[in-house]
Amino acid sequence: MNHEHDRKYRSHIAIYDPGQFIVYFLPSLPLSLIGRVCITSSLAFLLLSIIGCQFTGTRHQSVNQADLSFGSQWVRSHPFQITALTQRTAAVDDNKYTEAGFNSMLAWKRWSDLIGGANRQGIPWHAHFNKRYNFEEATGHIAQVIDNHIGGEAVMVWDEPKRPQFAEAGRIIAWAKETYPDLLVYSNAYPPAPNGKLWGGKWLGPDLYEQAPGGYTYHQYLSEFVNVIQPHVLQLDIYPFKIPPEGIEEQYVHKLYYSALTDCRNVAQTAGIPYWLCIQAFAHEGGGARRYPTESDLRFQVYVALTYGFTAIHYFTFDHVFKGALLKDPFHEIEGRSEPGEPTYLYYDAKYVNREIKHLGRTLRFLQSTGVHYVPGGQWIDGKLKINPVPIGLDAYTRDTSPQLIKNITIHEQGNDHNGLIGFFKDNAGDDYMMLVNLTHGEGLNATQAEQTMTIQFPSTVKSITRLSRETGSVEQLVVDYNQLKITLPGGTGDLFKLTGKPIFAGIE
Repeated sequence: MNHEHDRKYRSHIAIYDPGQFIVYFLPSLPLSLIGRVCITSSLAFLLLSIIGCQFTGTRHQSVNQADLSFGSQWVRSHPFQITALTQRTAAVDDNKYTEAGFNSMLAWKRWSDLIGGANRQGIPWHAHFNKRYNFEEATGHIAQVIDNHIGGEAVMVWDEPKRPQFAEAGRIIAWAKETYPDLLVYSNAYPPAPNGKLWGGKWLGPDLYEQAPGGYTYHQYLSEFVNVIQPHVLQLDIYPFKIPPEGIEEQYVHKLYYSALTDCRNVAQTAGIPYWLCIQAFAHEGGGARRYPTESDLRFQVYVALTYGFTAIHYFTFDHVFKGALLKDPFHEIEGRSEPGEPTYLYYDAKYVNREIKHLGRTLRFLQSTGVHYVPGGQWIDGKLKINPVPIGLDAYTRDTSPQLIKNITIHEQGNDHNGLIGFFKDNAGDDYMMLVNLTHGEGLNATQAEQTMTIQFPSTVKSITRLSRETGSVEQLVVDYNQLKITLPGGTGDLFKLTGKPIFAGIE
């Protein structure tokens, strides 16, 4: 089955025309097409009246580069990073990697062959250097790779270091910064774990470690990670779809997933550096067991990250590492090399969502996250409306937590799994943006099956709102009729709106 099909995950606008007593469900349209819609009476007048409101020209980015960290400058001067960890050289013998929409490669091992594949496909690369290398070994390998290959833009020093390893990782990163001042240098932080493990305590048994004196929170771990290692960006990996015996997915997401993203965002913003996320694109059995993500799961991870203000998405992984990734397993060894498998269904889902990341990322890399809030749904039980619980690490959205232009958000569907996430941003000019996400996702659910409808209520003075289309990258003007905008979003998917200022999105020429 070819999953690269003609799916059009369009948000739809429901507009009520009191003159005709009809609800029109119109696909969002560019301004140039609005005048072609055949409608009647007051609705026609309302739609046509906004045609004259469009603006042309390029938004001037009055960014004072001296006020930004090197990492922030790097993010703004490069495309939004969409990468995947790649290990097997045969996986880059063809163009599947770039055809999936990845614009940079994370070469985990076999640097020369993988970098050669990136060069052949015309994309830059990041190279990873393992914890098993001490200072002399790591710096020697970095110099060899950077000096003898073209296209390198970043190096990742170690993966998931614990607290006792911070100092050595920091030495390597300091050397790399000084030796290659134009190179982005970072490390990758552990996800939430028993605090004794992060602190470096002695292993006492399954999930049991010698405890840190006075405790050791995940926020403390990330803060020390940044302060000691001094990376240009803070990167975190967290893979939420746990299955027994590793854990229960719902509990992990509710108690730790959002909390970890919140800690990462807060620590990075305090340090004045960007933050990146590694997402789950694999399955695994036994220790660390995870189920294979669905399309709605993949979108959930991507759009939650974007709503938090993460400015790069790394997939773990592109080729087979555990039970599966974006390419099918098993890999068969042929003359010492691995034969790449055919794409999985998740490969095609990633290909589609990567286009959307590319479109939205043009603006998101220029925005500063100013707030993230949970929009709980609910369900009627015994005649009473029960509001869904809010995950640890977030607070519930209220009118007081948003810009004055948003009065209320309503979720139409009922159930524990029908909730939303809203994020607010500002650009360099102080204009306000908003991303609203449908959090519905799950095992066996594609994006269409997990659709959700939400209504945003605005003050009566708001007649239209601007959206950056995730599908086309074009700027769209949407009608706000009777103070309301109703949108239907695929599972795990969000829309980016501009709330104030001219309808021109930061970063778009």
